[in-house]
Amino acid sequence: MSRNLNAHQGESFESYHSFSFPELYPDMILRNNPRFNYWAWRLAVLSVLVFGWALALFRLDTTPPGFQHDETFNVLDAIEVVYNNFRPQLYFPKNFGREPIFYYTAAAIYRYLIGIHWVWGLRFAGVLWAMPGVALTLTLAKRYLKAPYVVLTGMLLVTSFWFIFTARVGLRAISLFPISTAAFYFLLLGFETRSWRAWIAMGVMAGLAVYTYVPGRFLPPIVAAIILFELVFTKFFHKIASPPLKQVAVAILVMALVAAPMAWYIFRYPEFANQRISELDTALDSAMHGNIKPLLGNGLATLQSLLYRNRDALPYHYSLPNRAVLSPILAGFFALGIIVGIWRFRQRKMRLLLIWLIVGLLPNMVTQGGPFSLRAIMALPVVFIFIALGAAMLVQWGASMQPKRRRTWGRALAVGIVLVGLGGHAIRDISGYFYSWTRSDETQIIYRSDLRQIASYLNSIPAATPIFISSSFWLDLDQQTYLLYNPSQRDVGWFNAQLGMPWPAKKKIVIIYSASSQPTREQQCALERMQLHKQEMTASGEKPLFSSYQMPPIAENELPCELQSVTVPIVFDGVLRLDAAVIHPEGGGAVVMTLWTVLSPWPHSTPPKLSVRLKDAAGSGLVQIDELLTVAYQHWQVGDRFLQVTRIPQISPPPQEANLFLVIYDEQGALPATIANEQVGVEAPVK
Repeated sequence: MSRNLNAHQGESFESYHSFSFPELYPDMILRNNPRFNYWAWRLAVLSVLVFGWALALFRLDTTPPGFQHDETFNVLDAIEVVYNNFRPQLYFPKNFGREPIFYYTAAAIYRYLIGIHWVWGLRFAGVLWAMPGVALTLTLAKRYLKAPYVVLTGMLLVTSFWFIFTARVGLRAISLFPISTAAFYFLLLGFETRSWRAWIAMGVMAGLAVYTYVPGRFLPPIVAAIILFELVFTKFFHKIASPPLKQVAVAILVMALVAAPMAWYIFRYPEFANQRISELDTALDSAMHGNIKPLLGNGLATLQSLLYRNRDALPYHYSLPNRAVLSPILAGFFALGIIVGIWRFRQRKMRLLLIWLIVGLLPNMVTQGGPFSLRAIMALPVVFIFIALGAAMLVQWGASMQPKRRRTWGRALAVGIVLVGLGGHAIRDISGYFYSWTRSDETQIIYRSDLRQIASYLNSIPAATPIFISSSFWLDLDQQTYLLYNPSQRDVGWFNAQLGMPWPAKKKIVIIYSASSQPTREQQCALERMQLHKQEMTASGEKPLFSSYQMPPIAENELPCELQSVTVPIVFDGVLRLDAAVIHPEGGGAVVMTLWTVLSPWPHSTPPKLSVRLKDAAGSGLVQIDELLTVAYQHWQVGDRFLQVTRIPQISPPPQEANLFLVIYDEQGALPATIANEQVGVEAPVK
């Protein structure tokens, strides 16, 4: 198995500089005991992979505690793939558009492996993409490092918060990790060995990247640019053999053919395919107009997130706030590794490694605030290879000290620093993920532990009791997220807590406020007389995951919070009746509270809205506020009542001197209003 890895023309590792760097080539079999070291290497690699699988699968269903909204979209798309019998689909246009590979993986798991365990299945799809990425990272690291440092690379990778998070959360970015790593490995192998198979494999992998995640869309042109740069550089500045142009041409052709269907879709339907691109072009657009400050700021923020302090615009969604990707010791190793790379820039493999690092970080550098762990996913393996390079450099320096006694202590100290760095990194990131991040109140809310706990709690509520769960503007998606937890109580009502609340009329109801939509001040006024049945707290005990109220039926003449009955009830097309209303001054504006009764189901398929209009004595409009009705119309029952709260901004004259008008409408038009059996048009005055 021996071969002279330094024999390539111009590739001698020590040919350019006089002082010694670490030997950065694989040395898989030590001369003194080949059989022992062969199996030791295999055992070490197996240990890395087993440990990676263990961290990726440990409590996968409950850590993080539930689905965030992007994961819900992903499950719904995977379900759609299953129901459509895996009909090919190049793009999923919902949620600003997403590439397809990850969803077909999740769909296959749901169909052929586990059935309808939605949470675990989606996240297992991520694990299935992540672990080949680890194996490919080890394979790539063998091109740069001796065996112990290859193992070090793998251990640093699988114990990092970055890897653990992206492997376990059910988002499509993880599918780019193994594919981009394979593309780089085969690119490097093609240049080094001039193998047809390596170049064709590179073309396939780079072409497949466009079906994974937005940054992967730019990989084919970037790879083509890297190849062109390398051919020019080696011809004019570094006299070493280049691969035959026909190999390069075939690789680029294969890459183009694989990527062609997605390229066609992007060209044909840019309004769908380019919705996400708007997140990436802000800084570049400014730079093209002469303002490079946003681009420089994004680049600095990327380096800070990597080395010093997290600059993620969405903390707890994808990271821990103010915690950099690398610990201080690893940041030092990374800096040393970059020094090695720059010093050896004329060495092809090191040059390509530096270029790939820039390529991997570039999507985050040109993005205005975003999830570093996702957008920089192509840099994940390269970052840890550079860290291992820095560690190897430190150990080599310690081993090169003179005299011999100092050399022994120097090497022992360097190895100790490396082991401390590895141990500290593992403890910091594993505990950071499984304890600090997962148990934080913010993560519990973002990843909808509240809806999961509500689904479990409702098993104790009699099925005949009407149940209403609060939501925010994500009301439709919250309903779908709740159902993905497989609750026994599936037929529940939903209401937007920012707009009002249900009001019991015929019998007792249960109202549950989730952590993401707590009762407003006006609702607290109405809830004071109600019974708080149960309150589930977050891990810290500082915020409620949910609060459950049991509300007995309330007589029609018993009105909450100073509401006043209207002189004559106003009926909108026999569907809704206005029973009471009041205007409370608030600052320079007001709060309008209205109480409604459902007379018949909503007749249309589009959601109804309430238009609140204030006019002066002359009939001139002062302000108009249009909002959805608080209770989802799909859950209306005849006789149900609900309280609507509408906030009016600052106006002049003061709101209490204005006249109040109401309109109920949807996309098909407004409902006619009737007062005392007399139609008054669609705009009803409230007396």
